[in-house]
Amino acid sequence: MQGYEGACEYDELVVYKDGQQQTVPISQLIALVDASTECRQFVKWRCLSATINTNVGGRDRVMTSWKNRRGQTMHHLIHLDIMDRP
Repeated sequence: MQGYEGACEYDELVVYKDGQQQTVPISQLIALVDASTECRQFVKWRCLSATINTNVGGRDRVMTSWKNRRGQTMHHLIHLDIMDRP
């Protein structure tokens, strides 16, 4: 990917599909998550030389983020222990 060198510059919409490769509406996914006692999602990260987070001069700097279902920017990517519930 060229041209996205700054922190959190690149934006990609994730599309969820069912077993028949039909797009699943976000409202259906939210209902499933809300009705579940435990949910997990796995994301594969395959980027050469991409930095997730860094510490420069003693200060942590977030380089990668994601948006939750309410559009809020989230900065934690590894070992998510908090469910994204309203």
